[in-house]
Amino acid sequence: MILALLVAAAHADARPDSLDTFGDALAQATRAVTWSGYADLALRADASGGLTFDVGHVNPILGARLGERTYAEFELEYEHAGSVVTVEYAFLDWRASRAFTLRAGRFLVPIGTFNDRLHPSFRWQQVSRPAMAWRVVPAVWSDVGVELFGDLDLAPSTVLSWAAYVGNGLGGELDPTDADAVRDLRDNAVDDNRDKGVGGRLTVRHFAGAARLRLDLSGTTGAVAPDGGDRVSILDAAAELGLGVPTLRAEAARSLVDGVRWMDGAYVQGSLLLGRWEPALRWDLTRPGPLVSAGEGAAPLDRLVGSVKVVLEPQWNVRAEAGWDARSSRFAEASIMSAFFF
Repeated sequence: MILALLVAAAHADARPDSLDTFGDALAQATRAVTWSGYADLALRADASGGLTFDVGHVNPILGARLGERTYAEFELEYEHAGSVVTVEYAFLDWRASRAFTLRAGRFLVPIGTFNDRLHPSFRWQQVSRPAMAWRVVPAVWSDVGVELFGDLDLAPSTVLSWAAYVGNGLGGELDPTDADAVRDLRDNAVDDNRDKGVGGRLTVRHFAGAARLRLDLSGTTGAVAPDGGDRVSILDAAAELGLGVPTLRAEAARSLVDGVRWMDGAYVQGSLLLGRWEPALRWDLTRPGPLVSAGEGAAPLDRLVGSVKVVLEPQWNVRAEAGWDARSSRFAEASIMSAFFF
């Protein structure tokens, strides 16, 4: 019996490296690994009479602390029950100081505040996204390249955040007469011209007791692949005022093709945090420019969207929402969503 135990222990210690899994080998070298994610299920009804269930997102997020200054993270996105599978972002950060971090890989473009900060269902109080987030800023928009960012203290309660990046930029067959074409230009994984996408953002955040104020100015520009013949630029301004119970958000953006106005969009959203309940009201608008044809999607949009969110567990909530088209004076859409995160 003793001999058998000694033989078994010897075989365990002598296990060749070739029998280790890649995950096992990497786990021995990594300092710390975190696993998190979020998911949501919605029941949606639209003005045409359509009614569907939709697993909009099942997004696992994996992070790894590689050293005192180095951190890696990636998010996989499974949209609409896995009919769309993509890498939302995957990057490596090297932090020299609080004022300077270098990020390389695929990252969320720092344009506005909805695209890289508010869009996940665990942060956004409502079910639907602002119309400008798919007509002007093609949220959710990630790019491949290098980003620099950091924070600077302007005063004890005021922080200046900055970000600048260079990446592949937008790519695809651009039809500037199509009001919704900008979303089809997002996934430019491999570029084919020397005119890269560049952009940046400046943010001022001020805190005073329970009150907080955030102001953002950002922009991006770059030639569109495959031939770099058209240049798409986006300018964005956003503001957020939180006063404890109420929060007011506003964002406006303009897109241009070769300097000619393509599409304008904006939203204003107000919400109240009342214990477990959070009602919200949002006004959406988009205004096509002279490039857009008179076809479908070319008409201006004005929509009022009301919602209520209730937190059933700290990491699980349910929301109900209804939208009203102000131009046609009729119902636009309604939905119920269950969302959780961990």
